[in-house]
Parts: sequence; structure tokens; C-alpha cells
Amino acid sequence: MKILCAPDLHCYWPNYSRTGEDGTPSRLADWRRSAEAIIKAAVEHRVAAAIFPGDFFPNSRPAPAQVLEVATLFNCLEDEGIPVVGCAGNHDLLGPGQPSPVDVVARLAPDGHRWGITQPGIVDLDYLQVVVLPSTKSVKTDADPAVAAQETSQQLIDIARYWLAMVDQAKPAILMGHWAISGCRLAAGNVLAATEPTLPLGDLQGLPVQAVVMGHIHTPQIIAINPVVLHTGLFERHDFGEEDNQPGCYIVDLDTQEAEFIPLPARKFVTLDLNNLPPNTLDDKKRMAELVKDAVVRVKYRCTEEDAKFMDHTKIAQKINEGGAFMLAGIYPDIIRSERSREASINESTSPIEALKKWLALRNDLSPELKVKVIAATEGLIKEVA
Repeated sequence: MKILCAPDLHCYWPNYSRTGEDGTPSRLADWRRSAEAIIKAAVEHRVAAAIFPGDFFPNSRPAPAQVLEVATLFNCLEDEGIPVVGCAGNHDLLGPGQPSPVDVVARLAPDGHRWGITQPGIVDLDYLQVVVLPSTKSVKTDADPAVAAQETSQQLIDIARYWLAMVDQAKPAILMGHWAISGCRLAAGNVLAATEPTLPLGDLQGLPVQAVVMGHIHTPQIIAINPVVLHTGLFERHDFGEEDNQPGCYIVDLDTQEAEFIPLPARKFVTLDLNNLPPNTLDDKKRMAELVKDAVVRVKYRCTEEDAKFMDHTKIAQKINEGGAFMLAGIYPDIIRSERSREASINESTSPIEALKKWLALRNDLSPELKVKVIAATEGLIKEVA
């Protein structure tokens, strides 16, 4: 039996967007393109279910159009005979005990429930049982945040064990949710905060399930096998901090314990560091198209104050656009500021001409002839006002 494990949907990011001719935000068009790809992957691999482990939206107050987009995706899968099970992520939640937009999505499900689960429990499908650990918002306490995170982690494992004790042993079971797993990799070298509840990998591997499918972490990764333990990653890149993360989904075979990563056609984010590019790259149209075509691009470079005078941002932008970039997000120079030398012997008793001569002596970039002319001109001005 195969299942599709989808990434965090975040339908849809508002940043780095343009409005199309038909009024559709480009970010929504990108999201729809990836949605079509995930439906195609589910159908081609003949999956028995599609699992969506949280963060349907960028925040807890999506527009009605965003809710309808997620519901449309789920409905398309259901029309193909693929049941959908989804749960709330941390981005989806309002305050403790308050209904969230995920509850609205749930009401649109065939059973009025399994598209958007917000409380731990079991979803019993024809051939599969799904134990769900959705993200929750705890009531604020005075407890130390790190201690509270550890307690939450243990409580989540206890809850998973409680529900797994009730599953039908004749059918396979998986655990899905929206929590970090110990040992997971984060984007750009980031690390989990001590206040982040983290499910211990050893405890997860000891559960009587065929797979553990978690959202929340945007770096797609298989952490363990037998059972398969994974983070599903991201649907579309949010910003340049995720440019090295490949959006995609996993097709997991519960019988063979194989997990295949299926890339999604998400828009690229590209950082061009001019210092690391071979000479004349900007003038190489073919190479520029390979680097930036259809991507959101930012340009960085590091240079001295003197060299910065010769950096033509207009020309750089022109070359980026000629390469077919979707958007130039900005050009960000890192200027190496020169340290101004100071003549220690100059003080309040030094005459203006002597101070000028000592300062000019430090200026190796000026010719002797120019220094003489500056001193002569200054002496003339001083005599005029004396």
C-alpha cells in the first residue's frame, strides 16, 4: 500500500508576488501549479490515501479564497478516489479553544471531519488507520518554556500510545502530525530552540506504526526507516532562506518501507553573489538564463568604497531581466569601509596650514603636484580672510 505524504501547503504566500493579466496573484498561480503536480503524482502512483500534516495557510486568518483553494485541492484528490486526511499546523491556529480556518476546511470533507483534524484521535479509512497529533496552542503558564517543551513532548508520545492502543491490528496504521522530530535538519544551518517541543526519535521508532509523517520542518528528509520517519518539507518556497530547499512530496510504500521524493515545480529563489561568479558571467546570456530564468533573484557583492563607484546597478538589473528572471528582489552591496588614518601630532595648537600638510602627507593617493597646489590655494584663501 502506498500513501502520499504532502508538505506544508501555506496557501499561499503573499510576498514576492505580481498580479497577472487576469488579476491572479503570481504566488497563487505558482501554488496551483504545484497543486496540479501533487494530484498527478498521487494518481500516477495509485496511492491509497493522501496525508496533509498541517500548516494549510501562512497564518491563522486566511482569506476565503485561500480556504477554497485548499478545499479544491482536497476535493480533486477525493474525486480521484483518494481519501484525504489533514490536520492543523501551528500557522493555522487562533487562540486556545478557538475554531480555526482548518475547522472550516474540515466541514467541507465528505465526513465533515477528516480534512482538518484539530484534536488528537484516529481516522479509520477502508485500508488504513491514521493516528493524528495536530498542532495545538497551549494556555500560557508561568512554567519555564524549555521545561514546558519537554513536558509537551512526553505528553504527545503518551497521547500517541493511547490512541495506537485502540487501532485495529488487522489494518496498517500510521502516525501523522505537526511537530518537530529530534535529529531533524533545518534550513540554512538553523537549530531548534530549546522551547520547541520535539518528539524523541527513539520513542517514535518504538510505536506500532508503519510510518511517522510530520509537517512543520521545511527541510524534506527521511530520518529513519522501519518504520519510515520523515518530515515532508515545503510546498512553495517562502523566501531566500529556503532557496536551497527543494519543495516536494513523498510517496511511501508501507509494505516495502520505501519512500520516494517527488519534486514539485515550485518557483526558484536564487542569490547571485557577483564575487563568486566567473568573469563576464553577466554578459553571457545563455549562462544567465540557466541561473535566473523564471526565478526570484537577489544580487549581492562585496567591494571597496572606491570600486563601488563603478558598480552600475542599472546594468546589473538589465542583465538579470535579460536572463529571464521572474523578479529582481534587490541588489545588496556590502561596502568595505576604508579606515581613515589620523596624524597623532595634530592637536588644537596646530595651525591650519600645518594640519593640512600633515594630513596630505598621509594621502598616498594624491600626487605631489596636486598636494602643492592644494597647500598654495589654502594659503591664498587664509591670507584673503586674515
